[in-house]
Amino acid sequence: MSLQEQSRECPMCHRCSLEHTEAEINACWDAHLHNDYLEKVTRELRLSGRVSSQFGKHTFDKWVFDDEKQKYKTLQECKEWHFSKDTALYLYGSCGTGKTFAARCILFQAMQGGKTVAEITAYDLLKRALRFEGMELTRQYEAAKYLLIDDFDKPNWDEKATAYIWQLFNTRAENGGRTILTSNFEPKNLRDIFAGQTGGNDTTVESMFQRLHPVTSIEIVGTSRR
Repeated sequence: MSLQEQSRECPMCHRCSLEHTEAEINACWDAHLHNDYLEKVTRELRLSGRVSSQFGKHTFDKWVFDDEKQKYKTLQECKEWHFSKDTALYLYGSCGTGKTFAARCILFQAMQGGKTVAEITAYDLLKRALRFEGMELTRQYEAAKYLLIDDFDKPNWDEKATAYIWQLFNTRAENGGRTILTSNFEPKNLRDIFAGQTGGNDTTVESMFQRLHPVTSIEIVGTSRR
């Protein structure tokens, strides 16, 4: 037996492959195939435009925190939402603290579990919806099991825009979709985004938020990394 054969390393567990039992060989092979599948799906999602070019690069193991205690707490909260029954997740905090990073970690976690995912900024979503009357260019965001709407506080939420987002949330609620929102606003101030911009139709805003219930809110804290 050559020295090369003796030192051949398993690409999954990094042990010498000759030391593997049959069960370990099967487990490593299954893991290898699963990783290949995830890489393929990630590439296809990026090419389709359903997710950003950073999807798959933002993962929980690469998330950097200023404080280790805060890191553990926030990581646990974000990971556990995936297994909860809450319809929506609201990530809020100052600019540059990692809200979008956290949301993409959760999206990737969902994709690993076989769920359909999509992400878009609130501004781009409304631009597509209002320009094309909510047709095929926004249909994928209604259908995705997990949807990230980034920077929810940034667009001008006028009456027409609010009516569209209500329709989106309503359709997703009926289809069992789960929605992740990021914003600089604290949850108690979220409705301030829509104040005075909805033509006085406060029932639309209230109904819209009800479509997201129950909601988990997580504050992302730390220094800006921008």
